[in-house]
Amino acid sequence: MRGAEALRDVRRVQHAYAQYLEFALWNDLADLFTDNGTATYGTDTVTGREKLRRFYIDTLGKGTAGLAAGQYMPHFAMSPVITMDPDGRTVRGRWRVMTLIAAHGTSATWEGGIYENEFARENGVWKIARLHYYPAWGGTYESGGWSETPEGAPYHYTPDRAGTPLPATALAAFPPSSGDAQARLSGLEQRLARLNDEGEIVRLQNAYGFYVDKKLWDDAADLFTANATMEIDQQGVYVGQARIRKAMELAGPQGIKDGELNDRVQLQPVVDVAPDGRRAWARGSELRMTGVHQGASELGQGIFENEYVKDNGVWKIAAMHVYGRMRTDYEKGPQYSLPFDGPSPTLPPDRAPTQAARAYPNTFQPPFHYTNPTKATPAAGKSQPGGAPVTDARLAAAERALDVVLARVGAENVADAYGYYIDDFAWDNTADLFSVNGWKELSYIGAYVGRERVRASMKMRYTNGRKRGGNFQAHQKTQPVVTVAPDGQSAHIRLRLLQLGGTAARGGWIGGIYENGAVKENGVWKISAMDLDYVYSADSKGGWAKVAGAEASRYAPAANSVPIPPDRPLRGVVFAPFPKRVETGFHYTNPVSGRMPPVMIPW
Repeated sequence: MRGAEALRDVRRVQHAYAQYLEFALWNDLADLFTDNGTATYGTDTVTGREKLRRFYIDTLGKGTAGLAAGQYMPHFAMSPVITMDPDGRTVRGRWRVMTLIAAHGTSATWEGGIYENEFARENGVWKIARLHYYPAWGGTYESGGWSETPEGAPYHYTPDRAGTPLPATALAAFPPSSGDAQARLSGLEQRLARLNDEGEIVRLQNAYGFYVDKKLWDDAADLFTANATMEIDQQGVYVGQARIRKAMELAGPQGIKDGELNDRVQLQPVVDVAPDGRRAWARGSELRMTGVHQGASELGQGIFENEYVKDNGVWKIAAMHVYGRMRTDYEKGPQYSLPFDGPSPTLPPDRAPTQAARAYPNTFQPPFHYTNPTKATPAAGKSQPGGAPVTDARLAAAERALDVVLARVGAENVADAYGYYIDDFAWDNTADLFSVNGWKELSYIGAYVGRERVRASMKMRYTNGRKRGGNFQAHQKTQPVVTVAPDGQSAHIRLRLLQLGGTAARGGWIGGIYENGAVKENGVWKISAMDLDYVYSADSKGGWAKVAGAEASRYAPAANSVPIPPDRPLRGVVFAPFPKRVETGFHYTNPVSGRMPPVMIPW
């Protein structure tokens, strides 16, 4: 149990780190480290929390805390692979990060890298013991290209370690608690319930993002309570599910149309659940990539601070407040800004906006619902004498609940580890992430069934290993919607692909949807199925609005270059169809209403 909480806690610390860094909250950032914590950024290494505090304030902040006027630097963390060491004393985590650094009216730069971090307990609280940031790529916004750095980031895991987030040997670091058995089990059940509540909140929020992508307003509105509120940017407050449903159509009618892109990428949530499990809160970022083919296109960001309630055992959104952070014309970039829309004259809100517009280039900081993770007292289950008797049925149910918690971590770990390995053309490691009978769709070719067939197909299609510093790809995955089987031994996971890459002369974006299966095989989580549907492929310069009709077909394999034929054809489109729309399938029904998706994936 404490091992599962540790995996949750380090994810929370890393997400808080990204949220604090975005607003130059240097003191909060430093407090996330242990007393003797170390941080390495490129060639700079600093050791000790107080020295780190001075480094952040003096070097990064140029003597002050908080953003300077006209400064913008979101820090989007994604693709976590989190594992506990066999001795239970250290948790290690790998994340991708994508940043957009802008000075209003002057410049804008894309940068990306990889964190390989270590976390340790200090006074009972998990903190960063060692942070190492490896710069991976970057380029000016205007250039439309990205250059890769020559140095890669080492891996803290093997394929099997990625699939074993909490090894059995680590339990020795958490000696069993003493006391009344009934009280201990009661407390354990409450803590497990809160962990699974957090997982359901993340699932709900990420499902919302996928519905908004496709303008599936009926599904999105289903996620709200009957008397919920919704406030987006400066549009005002809409009260009640029916009014929220109508307000959604301010962005267009139900259903995405050909030529439209409306991606709302949900990122790095920090979730808190009330001790009684009835209310919860989450803060995160929403990256907006929107527009119309051959028309206007925009890049933007919102920060959500939402409240949720459990209604008849089902989590729903009770209050959504998305603070507009940045909005710009995609072609011009974030060195310029656009104002956010105000209240609609055709569908006036029920209440005026709660705050005046102070988005970028202003430095308004949306309020945080949570305190610094290293200073908060974690909620624990009550341990009172007496209570219901300990039975085999209760113990078995608690074990299954813990399996479900760990299944979410394991399924996401192996899915994200896949992205890192394929970036490095590490085909044996990639194949070893699959179950014995696992299958994978090989882009533009077809599906291969069985681990060894998967291995052979990748080695057929690509070279083994690659030289850094030239053409690269970063398979960034985020926004997991995980559905775990009741026994906790298998799962399905939907992930967004936010891929970028190319060269200094020509960078590009590829957007898509992964729908994976995962299974626990011999105690290790493995990928059992991998379905990938591309949505768009676009040059960085010009973006999705300027996509040529045959843009994606340049990735097609050469004729007679597929000596190992696939076992079956691709289930979806071969090439990214944008500006044509594509109905990407879902593995799940609506988390609240049970509404069937437009396309249900047949597993």
